[in-house]
Amino acid sequence: MKNRLPVKKSLKIAEMHMHKNYRGKGIGKQILQMAEKMIHAYSPNVFICVSDFNKEALKLYKNEGFIEVGHLPDFIKEGFTEILLRKTIGPITHYQPK
Repeated sequence: MKNRLPVKKSLKIAEMHMHKNYRGKGIGKQILQMAEKMIHAYSPNVFICVSDFNKEALKLYKNEGFIEVGHLPDFIKEGFTEILLRKTIGPITHYQPK
């Protein structure tokens, strides 16, 4: 039996912040793509939440193929909604990392 981490059914990107001086330079996109690659070593699903007022981040995630799968109103701060996004390369059933 191989020495490897247990397969997770889903993983998420906990937080990603970009200083305003570095936005729009492709750095966030590169970080996101690197995180996806790492997650796909264990799971076909990538999840991320973004605040509904964070239009720039939402645009980045959607441009990278994430789709909205849920809304979490008043999750972090009253009056604001967190948008749950998912990007998948297949179902978890019988997933074999590449």
